Amino acid sequence: GQFPQGQYAVQARESLAAVYEEDKSTRIRAIQLYRQLLSEPSTAERHHDYQFRLGLLNLKRGELDQARYEFRTLLKDYPDSAHIAETHYLVGYSYYLEERYPLALAIFDQLSQRFPDTIHAQQARFFMADTLEEQGQVRDALRIFESLEGRYHNEEILATRIQSLRSRLRRSVR
Repeated sequence: GQFPQGQYAVQARESLAAVYEEDKSTRIRAIQLYRQLLSEPSTAERHHDYQFRLGLLNLKRGELDQARYEFRTLLKDYPDSAHIAETHYLVGYSYYLEERYPLALAIFDQLSQRFPDTIHAQQARFFMADTLEEQGQVRDALRIFESLEGRYHNEEILATRIQSLRSRLRRSVR
């Protein structure tokens, strides 16, 4: 009786979950499959991946509270996961999506201090600057954008934002 729980059944569920993830209408099914895979002892070394996928799928479905729950479970249960920096970023991003800017800023700041050299920290700093600019804190936004020079993956958009803020500040001084 071990075969239904055997390695081929696990591989089939993993493959199916990956396929279901791609289509909006079947994401709930992917979530169910990842939940089953999380209870499978033979896949313990991949549980952190499944937990991450659960957070991501809920985020994509717009279930932000559930996404945060899944991400926080990953942070608590799998502190050594390769997904830690990205998970922090996505928790902050979920608050950003809800326009809960103080929470988003706090998490983005924490991420950029804990994992300063990751692409997720750079993206978090970009969102921090963007949020500060939206709130009229132009100098603070500019300072953060400038700190990303030479480190951000999209130098073109960064240069545009910096130029725009510098000219805003020059206009306001006159």
